[in-house]
Amino acid sequence: MVYKKIMISLEQTLDDQKDIESLCSPKLSTNFEKYGPNNNYGFTSILKQYSNYPKDKPINAVIPHGIYLYERNIFPGEINVPVSGVLNYPAFRQKAWKKAAKNKKIIASASPFIYATKLFKSEYPTQERKGTLYFPPHSTAMMKSSYTNETVIKQLQTLPEQYQPITICMHWYDISQGLHKDFIKSGFNVVSAGHLHDDNFIFRWLHLISQFKSTMSSNLGSSIFYSVVAGVPHQLMPTSMSYSVDTEFSFMSKKEGKSNIDRKGKIRALFLPEHNNIISVEQLEIVNYCLGNSFLKSPKNLLKTLNSLT
Repeated sequence: MVYKKIMISLEQTLDDQKDIESLCSPKLSTNFEKYGPNNNYGFTSILKQYSNYPKDKPINAVIPHGIYLYERNIFPGEINVPVSGVLNYPAFRQKAWKKAAKNKKIIASASPFIYATKLFKSEYPTQERKGTLYFPPHSTAMMKSSYTNETVIKQLQTLPEQYQPITICMHWYDISQGLHKDFIKSGFNVVSAGHLHDDNFIFRWLHLISQFKSTMSSNLGSSIFYSVVAGVPHQLMPTSMSYSVDTEFSFMSKKEGKSNIDRKGKIRALFLPEHNNIISVEQLEIVNYCLGNSFLKSPKNLLKTLNSLT
């Protein structure tokens, strides 16, 4: 059964925002996978669509569903899952994976987001971009971010005219917790790409970001990397915040190596406001590296890779 290609339209994306709570309500992915989190953010769907991999055949590998900037620590649940491979990125995690999962084939790979931009290429609208899309630090059921909405709102309201108007793009979990209401009360438009099990999540995200001249966040999250790949300049807005992590994710709290700390510091420095809202060569270089862009495969070669994981 060949995957039937899906592509949400800009019109549908904007219409979805009229009932943001419903948009962010729990969804079930249309793909059955041995490792359920492969479906997060529609990543399985993206790889299957791009490569024409059969829809009803699980991908027999772990697909990272974020951009992991820690190089030593691997989630035990990913090590122990009964699949034969790992589609690894960024490249600096290759060594840790080979050490932790000797029974798995560790394949240097590109992020599914890169593949999504290839599928989405002809969908970019031609209208003039304006304003800024801001991504607040988001929580999950296992990891809670701590920051003050009031402080962030004041920061956004005092940004120079060149960044206005500001639209807030919120994670589904924070909307389920009602955290979007403070922004709405303060006069901001709030949008979302939807629930993490929505197969159209990334395509909806790309449609949303295509409306703006710039993006902004307060922490080192995927929005930095995805924005740059989509051709939209990104800036970090310093905000006092912290994270509390569930015991299941205590592996993330282990001491980081110096090279990892240096890498994070370099990324932060590259996206500070003084970079004048442009995409620099240095920014593009680190983003392409972290997303594994050099390991991007043709549809034929990606299909061959996925089929080799038996």
